[in-house]
Amino acid sequence: MASIASAAATKIGKCGIDFGTSACKVAACNGESLSDLDAKVIVDPMGDFSIASYVAVDDEGGYVVGNTARQQMERRAKYTVAHVKKSLGVEGGTVSLVTNLGKKVVVAPEKIASILLNQVVSVASEGEGVDMKNAVVAVPHGCSEARLKAMAETAKQSGLNVLQFISESSAVALAYGLDEETTEAGNYLIVDIGFEATRVSVLSASNGFFSVKHFKEIAGVGGNAMSERIVALCVRDFMDKHGKDLKDNGRAMLKLQAACEHAKHTLSVSTRAVVEVDALADGVDFRKLVNQASFESECSDLFTKMLEGIGATLKDAG
Repeated sequence: MASIASAAATKIGKCGIDFGTSACKVAACNGESLSDLDAKVIVDPMGDFSIASYVAVDDEGGYVVGNTARQQMERRAKYTVAHVKKSLGVEGGTVSLVTNLGKKVVVAPEKIASILLNQVVSVASEGEGVDMKNAVVAVPHGCSEARLKAMAETAKQSGLNVLQFISESSAVALAYGLDEETTEAGNYLIVDIGFEATRVSVLSASNGFFSVKHFKEIAGVGGNAMSERIVALCVRDFMDKHGKDLKDNGRAMLKLQAACEHAKHTLSVSTRAVVEVDALADGVDFRKLVNQASFESECSDLFTKMLEGIGATLKDAG
């Protein structure tokens, strides 16, 4: 079940929320204005800095949220909604899942997103011992009016008071102090690798002020595409070793995708990662070492497209 903030938490606090497609992060904020914030990223009771964007129905008809829901995805895929942010603000957008009674239901994405957002706020409230009902929420630069409206409705359903929506590039600028008068005047490049796209911004900062000079979204070059390249590498390896094609085995692919997602995150801080899945298919255990060289080789075209997009952004920004 999704946890609820302690009843003892009566003081109202402020937090900053990155409501991502694949994961959410939350930071407790102290300060009276956006330019005077002292932020601390909150970890959940399991020690994780991010909360997976997964919501699942449990056996009692309640909800399991975040990393726990993601971990059971392979067993309960039809009971689970992942990456709900993709459906927010989409005309006619809905999500479907199966209830604990076995009935398939179709619900508005704002409903599922509000359950996830409530868990994010609960983690912050329990971590700080105050009721985090006020928040600054980061959204993609150039976020559509429809998506902003959907995000506002999501916040309303979760009981969250949104003090302000700010662009993700502005959130980065604030985090790195580009709004401080002591910051060296000049142009700053921000590269945000999201779930489905990479967003590139050039910001100009001077005398405590900053503005976005140019922005570009590189579609199809995101974390999901990189994870899928590791998946493809492992599928080929399993075929070579065991003569079995995993692509038509839905449960095996879900197991492999989860393991490859974890390996990708490991490769961001290490030179190697192990993709390991017990009983991946037909009782066969799978283990593959992936190093940075093989990862970069698999994703070389994605990185080339990303660099070309960054170069174009810098050129257009002058």
